[in-house]
Order: sequence, then structure tokens, then C-alpha cells
Amino acid sequence: METKYRIRLAQRNDLDAVVALWKELMDLTAEVNPRYRLRVNAEDQQRAIFTEYVRRADAYVIVAETAGRIISFSNGYLTMPAKTFAQSVIGVLENLMVAEEYRRQGIGREMAGKAIGWLGHHGAMEIYVNVIPKNVGSLRFWRAMGFEVQRLAMFKEL
Repeated sequence: METKYRIRLAQRNDLDAVVALWKELMDLTAEVNPRYRLRVNAEDQQRAIFTEYVRRADAYVIVAETAGRIISFSNGYLTMPAKTFAQSVIGVLENLMVAEEYRRQGIGREMAGKAIGWLGHHGAMEIYVNVIPKNVGSLRFWRAMGFEVQRLAMFKEL
């Protein structure tokens, strides 16, 4: 059964639900890569970041809502490349999460489209999203949304 929902910009009173979804996303991320374990006060820190994003003109938090419940969120911001590169606005799509019981209904695709639309409307010439290589589902999703691998980050533990 398809869920009826609406997508809109988040408001401050949405942030408890957004932080709860963010925490679920971080827990899922830590399952794929244990380096993403959160600090003790991470949720409070993230709430402060989202509060700032809601206030800023160069950042967004969007939510999908059904029957008064926040079931999905995405957040991101605009930035500029290092001064040694040609200057064009870059969009960073930081997070996108859909509550488990609402997945596979197209909500994630629509949320991604809204996030991409917000970033483009606000001047982004290109958009970046970070994906953990072991998260095959996420890679598949973002490729289906038209993203391609542009760079590869490597690390070595010392």
C-alpha cells in the first residue's frame, strides 16, 4: 500500500524526529563501517547542526510527513571549491533517510529529487554525496539517481 505523504522544509519543531531518523541512519552506517560509531553527545551536537541549517539560507533540511509523523529527512548545504579551482557553487547532499517501514515506495527517490532541486535552485552547479563503498544498496540508489563515482578516498589505520 502506497503511503500518502508530503515533502516540505523542516521547521524547528520537526528536529527531534529528524535527529531520531539521523540516529537510525548512523546506526545503519556503523553496521557497514564501525568507524562511524557516535560520541556520547552526538545527537545533541547534530540537533544543533540541524537547527543552524533550518536558519541558514545556504543549507536545507527537508522532511516527508504522513499523518503528523516525520518519515524521512534529507539535509545538505552549499559551498565553494578550494580557491585554486574554478569557482562554481557546489551542493553537498549530506544525508537522506527513510524510516524502514516506508521504504520501497519511492519516497527516497522523491526526497533525493527535492534535495537536488533545492541545491540546484540555490545555485549549485554540481552535487556531491558521500557513499560508503560497502553500502551496495546506497551505491545502487545514487547511481539510479544519476550520480557517478567522481573520486575515491582511501585511508590507512595507524
